[in-house]
Amino acid sequence: MIDTIQLLWPLLAGLATAVIALHLVLWFAPADRPTPQIGEHLSEPRWFTFREGYLTEHSGTVGFLLEDPIDHLKAWDELAEVLTDVNPTIPEAFAALRHMGRPFRLEGLFGVDRILVIGIQEGRDIRITVTAASRQSSSMRVDLASLRAMEEEVDVLSRSNDSSPTLAWVVNPQGDVVWCNDRYLKMVETCSGSEVARGWPIHTLFPTFDAGGQTKFRRKLVCRAGAEHWFEVVVQPADANGLRHLHAQSMNVVIAAEETLRNFIQTLTRSFAFLPNGLAIFDHAGDLVLFNPALIDMTGLDAAWLTRRPKLTEFFDALRQAKRMAEPRDYRAWRDAFVKLGSADDDAAHVETWALPDGRTFRMTGQPQGDGAVTVLLEDITADIEAARRQRADRTILTTVLDTLSEAVIIFDHDGKTIVANDAARDMWFNGAADAILPASLDGCLAFWSALSEPTDAWADLRSFHRDPDKERADWTEALRLQDGRPLDLRISPLAGGRLSLSFQLASRTVHRQSPHGPQQALRA
Repeated sequence: MIDTIQLLWPLLAGLATAVIALHLVLWFAPADRPTPQIGEHLSEPRWFTFREGYLTEHSGTVGFLLEDPIDHLKAWDELAEVLTDVNPTIPEAFAALRHMGRPFRLEGLFGVDRILVIGIQEGRDIRITVTAASRQSSSMRVDLASLRAMEEEVDVLSRSNDSSPTLAWVVNPQGDVVWCNDRYLKMVETCSGSEVARGWPIHTLFPTFDAGGQTKFRRKLVCRAGAEHWFEVVVQPADANGLRHLHAQSMNVVIAAEETLRNFIQTLTRSFAFLPNGLAIFDHAGDLVLFNPALIDMTGLDAAWLTRRPKLTEFFDALRQAKRMAEPRDYRAWRDAFVKLGSADDDAAHVETWALPDGRTFRMTGQPQGDGAVTVLLEDITADIEAARRQRADRTILTTVLDTLSEAVIIFDHDGKTIVANDAARDMWFNGAADAILPASLDGCLAFWSALSEPTDAWADLRSFHRDPDKERADWTEALRLQDGRPLDLRISPLAGGRLSLSFQLASRTVHRQSPHGPQQALRA
């Protein structure tokens, strides 16, 4: 027995030693206690009130978010830094709230806890609320002030959407309308009836809102009564949930104005098509927007090229290359000055006469329109120039013939202006003075002759006859006497077009005064 105990004693001692060692290891090993989560501290929401970055007030038990003691001057930055672990966009949201008053609602995970951070502005103060949301029940605790602020904001947004003049709606990835404002429902009622407007799901007014990736396009709605409504639809990119927000602004007034403008331009185009003068209209950007066929005939420019709406500078370059304009001394400076015509404060027309190499003559008129647009008018005045040349030549011939006569001849137009007077007239009334000139009008000449002759009714009769176009116009003669006693015969000859010819000749015989208003009176020279 003793031998057996002696044999088992070492074994028992070793077992005891192992048990003691195991207890020591367990005693000195670090305890594997669960780390307390932030959610354990957020059984109630924690809120902070700041004014101009200074912490003015906060809820109780916020030491797990801000170091104790709390530095009220640095609390804003410290809180933003701590909450960055919850959501990395916290610093940007804090900055937007402080500088622009933009509220935010951000979620994130802190360990295994789901944290909600809400930031709103209340007058001059900023309120930050931190709360926890239960993952199992999807519930969260929010302080009453933040809840009321969010409810007020939702109410404001709802009233704003319903009072907006634009249609607003949201579609899911399948294209179904899941939300809309009151204006959208009213348009549904207008186009499809009240029953459709009250039905569910919400009626889709614009089935094909995806216009090839465009974010803005026009759509036309045709109602049951046949009325047409035009809208400009704006599509926002899909959000994280695949929802797209769309807005539609009525374009009825714009479409009607565009239609009126198109009709007006078509009317102008048809009217300008019959003009014999070339017309080109350039808008405020210098692009050709309208031209007529006469412009093509006069300039020889390609019609297809003109329809591509060339610039004003390109238009003049083409005219210069085709030799359909006069060559200025400095073409580039002239062209640049003409281009600035539309932006000048002065709206006076710019007129030039172009003598072309082919013998034709164009009158170019540039008329600014006040809004930067410029109208260019080309007139072929070749016939007028030739007629003026022939008229000058005929007048020269007439003057030459009249100068060969011994009678003093003076011709007046229908306005009483002096057209021509021969050399004999200057010799008679100015004794041959080479630099003497008769008065430029009939009234002036009558006053001049009245001063150089004895009193007579002839001048008054002649003035009355010329001023009264209804009187019979027939040739008659008047016997006059100059202040120096010399007798003078006057012959009055009405001409075509209201013109009048007066012929004077010194007389040395008995003459008769024959007036258109009475019998002949015998006068002795």
